[in-house]
Amino acid sequence: MAGSVPRCGPRLHPVSPRRKRGAGCAGLEPLVALALRDGYGVDAERVRCPVRVVWGSADVALPWPEGAARYREEWLPHADWVHLDDVGHAPLLDVPLEAAHLIVGSTGAPPTSARPS
Repeated sequence: MAGSVPRCGPRLHPVSPRRKRGAGCAGLEPLVALALRDGYGVDAERVRCPVRVVWGSADVALPWPEGAARYREEWLPHADWVHLDDVGHAPLLDVPLEAAHLIVGSTGAPPTSARPS
């Protein structure tokens, strides 16, 4: 796969009415339409740092595990995959402290209790 950038597009599935309602996002349909029209590339070979992907089991926009299959198998197989039960599409909103710990834990930065001024 050297030199090629995987493209997303024709393999994207239209958003079902049930999934669109469940996602609670009026912008979901236009985003999918844009990706279908223009595609988007992931050049995973250029990523030189550790990658942690946090995925919620209650994600209705990209349901686990089928929503993650291409990322796990083709684009980011080297990533550290963290699966959170009963968490939706936005772990930072659903479980902010746990998400923050997962981010800090992936950076190697020491935890701090100091807040920005």
